[in-house]
Amino acid sequence: IRIYQFLKQHAFPALKPLNMDKSSFDKAIREGYGMPLDDNKKEKMIAIEEPDLKELKECILETGLEIEQEMLI
Repeated sequence: IRIYQFLKQHAFPALKPLNMDKSSFDKAIREGYGMPLDDNKKEKMIAIEEPDLKELKECILETGLEIEQEMLI
């Protein structure tokens, strides 16, 4: 999410998320790509304000898991 924010703010203002939604997240978790979210990352995740990815943020915080988006390619 932070990489998305950086790219949108500094390079591509019209950037839209790809495969960064609840269904993509759920599929990745079902396929075993979930990794435990450590406490440091969880604190950073809570502080993130990104309207485009609010649903993804909620999924991550609810499950306590994160995924690497590259795994979805």
